[in-house]
Amino acid sequence: MSNKVAQLVVQTSTGILIVLVIVLSRFVGLLEPLELFWFDLILKMRQPEQQDNHITLIEISSIESVSGQNQKLSPQDLIDTVSQLQAYQPSVIGLNIPTDLIDDSDSSFKKFSDFVNQHSNIISAEGFLPPFIDPLPGIDPNKIGFVDIFIDQDYYVRRMPLGSFDLQDESQFKYSFSFLLAKTYLEGYGHSLRNGILDKEAMRFGNIEIPKVDPNTGGYNRIDDVGIQTMVNYRTSQLPFKTIDFQTLKEKNLKSSDVKNRIVIIGITDVKKRFRIKTPIDSQMDGLNLTGHFTSQIINSVLEDRSLIRPSNQVFEYALIILSGITIIYSLNKQLPTIKLIVIEIFLLIILILFSYILLAFYGYWIAILSPIFILSFNLVIHLSSAYQNNIRRKIIERTFEVIHNGPLQTLAIILNNVRNEQIKNIALENDLKRLSLDIREIGEELRSESLAYDQSLYLTSSTRENLDLSEDLHELFYQVYSITLRRDFLNFGKIRAKVRSFDAIPIKKNNFGLKRELCMYLEEALCNVGKHSLNPTKLIVQGEYREEFYILVVQDNGIITGGNKNITGQGTKSASRLARKLKGQFERKSSPEKGTICRLSWKP
Repeated sequence: MSNKVAQLVVQTSTGILIVLVIVLSRFVGLLEPLELFWFDLILKMRQPEQQDNHITLIEISSIESVSGQNQKLSPQDLIDTVSQLQAYQPSVIGLNIPTDLIDDSDSSFKKFSDFVNQHSNIISAEGFLPPFIDPLPGIDPNKIGFVDIFIDQDYYVRRMPLGSFDLQDESQFKYSFSFLLAKTYLEGYGHSLRNGILDKEAMRFGNIEIPKVDPNTGGYNRIDDVGIQTMVNYRTSQLPFKTIDFQTLKEKNLKSSDVKNRIVIIGITDVKKRFRIKTPIDSQMDGLNLTGHFTSQIINSVLEDRSLIRPSNQVFEYALIILSGITIIYSLNKQLPTIKLIVIEIFLLIILILFSYILLAFYGYWIAILSPIFILSFNLVIHLSSAYQNNIRRKIIERTFEVIHNGPLQTLAIILNNVRNEQIKNIALENDLKRLSLDIREIGEELRSESLAYDQSLYLTSSTRENLDLSEDLHELFYQVYSITLRRDFLNFGKIRAKVRSFDAIPIKKNNFGLKRELCMYLEEALCNVGKHSLNPTKLIVQGEYREEFYILVVQDNGIITGGNKNITGQGTKSASRLARKLKGQFERKSSPEKGTICRLSWKP
């Protein structure tokens, strides 16, 4: 297989693998927290909105300030206050006051229930999920809405319940408190509730169909979609609703414009009685304001054409993923300049991010965009890494070739010129010098032409240019290094008559190219030393043996060492010692007139 074909296969496989990893991560829910974080961030970054003029909140910030030392609200106080409120002609009054905070021992408790029943525009609350909170006794079921909410795994509230079948009586369908307020209010404007058109299980008013939450809506992954839910498009404003303290209402300090023809919601914000709720726009929201946001988004979608959150279809999401995958595979295989690819990918990432923001912030469309963004980001990282490595490696190659060219090659040129000019009749010397010059130039050309994207081959000098594929097993590479090196034109190699060669397999990772390269170069150096420095060797033993958890690589000959002082530590010995330290093993080199020279490298793989 040619290098180009191998490169094409590897790069295509890389692109497909990245896409599969991202799709799998999306499928098992690993991307859900990041998708929700991005969703929250967009909601926070939107432009502030005007205060909603359809809703007024009446808050009971301290039960003690209203009822004295009593820890519960007096039914008679509530009757008097709501009666006073009715005088301002509100369209709907929502009593978000669960019965566990109303004093049912008071004689007026039954009277309060009757009072609520007598007014068609009053909606009361209950809790129909454990722990159950019973509604006011005797209240018309059509005037009761549940205040239960659904919390995501990170304890944020992003979904609003619209309705659900009663868990205790599955034949009875109940509306949520907020939705019932909105439904009652909109009916006063002539907008009646109908089944959806695009989704028969959804709800709609006129031509406004409320998008229904599914288990995999938007960035969610198999969430609990009990009943009918929709995403919440919170209002972005410091004061989204007109808020009045309950004591102000009792003291009759209201403006008629703050109540007339509005939905008025009375609720408890006392921190001693009710906990705070995390939302995308406020990590400390009280239940009263949460109800306001729930109710507001339904009303304003119908009356003010304000966007609801509409999650994208999963088909569209996976189409984006596939398109991103095709882009990454194309870019990896297309022979374009790396810098150009980086610019294109950054541009695509910016487009995707802006596309996601604009659709959600201005039109309410929530697209799970992180999967294609991650795919393009991985591709970008690959190209950035490649550009950095190519730049560093190119500089090293250029510098290496400059050193070779300006040093040894110039010296060889001078020697060859002198040999020719002086007509020295040493044909062997001239041929050797020519071969050395050619070998050095071949090294330089090999460095220049080698693919910068790969480091999976090793160039060995021989009578022909040899490249080893470092993806092969190490013991097979040792066989190749042995065979190729012994073909080199060293005089001593021709004198060797007895040869012993064997290599046990080594448990080393196939893609550990760096370690394979260093071990092969060590073996080549050890064999070359025999060819260059051993005098009249007749026997050569080269073995790689697995013994007692250690791998022992031995190169031994029976020749006499030449070349001056045998105790001088050469560059090859220093390199071998460094390799041994890296492997946490040992290297030793011994020479004797009787046994010749042995080089032994041992380590625990």
